Amino acid sequence: IFTRELGILQHNVFQSNPVWRDSLRRGGRRRRGSRRWAIGLVVLLAIILGGIFLLFAQKDRIVRWIADQIPPAWEQKIGDQIFAQLQREGKLAREQELDSALKSMTARLVKAAGEGRDLFQFHIIEDKTWNAFAVPGGHVFIHTGLLGAARRPEEVAGVLAHEIAHVVERHSVRQVIKSAGLFLVVQAALGDASGLLAVLADSSRFLLRQKFSRDFEREADDRGWEYLVAARIDPEGMIAFFERLKKEQESNPIAGPSVSWISTHPPTQERIDRLKAKVRNRPRD
Repeated sequence: IFTRELGILQHNVFQSNPVWRDSLRRGGRRRRGSRRWAIGLVVLLAIILGGIFLLFAQKDRIVRWIADQIPPAWEQKIGDQIFAQLQREGKLAREQELDSALKSMTARLVKAAGEGRDLFQFHIIEDKTWNAFAVPGGHVFIHTGLLGAARRPEEVAGVLAHEIAHVVERHSVRQVIKSAGLFLVVQAALGDASGLLAVLADSSRFLLRQKFSRDFEREADDRGWEYLVAARIDPEGMIAFFERLKKEQESNPIAGPSVSWISTHPPTQERIDRLKAKVRNRPRD
């Protein structure tokens, strides 16, 4: 006789027999213990899955918090390594007139960025491509091709403000941390940043060719715009240069490398529209 109905075990025939009754009680205790283990396992699994979900949901905040724990000296060291590398390759321009022409503009932008950012260094690279980039520690590089393509100083200021914002917001370090893998991020969040610092120390070449996320580009646009306004430099120069880059790419797509700033800082129509909205909403003095 076979049945799945456990209620039959409560019948007087079973309960009145001492041997069967004791056996049923032991079996009941084992079943209750198994249920408790199963429930505990489900709860533990739910906690683990919830923790993983929370980690991914708050990953950007965690990454930013970890980046804030990285000593500024480490960023400076990485930036100095990249600067030395470019210097050895003979890519830095020697025309000091260009540097002096930018000094006034960059000083106003650095002051507007605040936070004691007195370590910014601006360098010009002899290269015909329209490009500019920044690395940790305050080194900002701009190509002679981009300087030649700009029609007015405010356009160059817009590019530099964008790059300064990348440094202030520590986008390079945050990008490396996001790319380091979940284990190193969790390890650093728990207080052991040795593995992450090793990755950062070996990331100089990666930083030269990295592409920032759309969120980082938007943040650099927004912060750069604020710096331009605070420095009393016409922020519409940023829009003008974005539009020129976009037009150049559309009119001459086969000359893509000549406008390489597009590949690393894509001036999509969405970004241009966002900046134009800032113009419309900007309070007039």
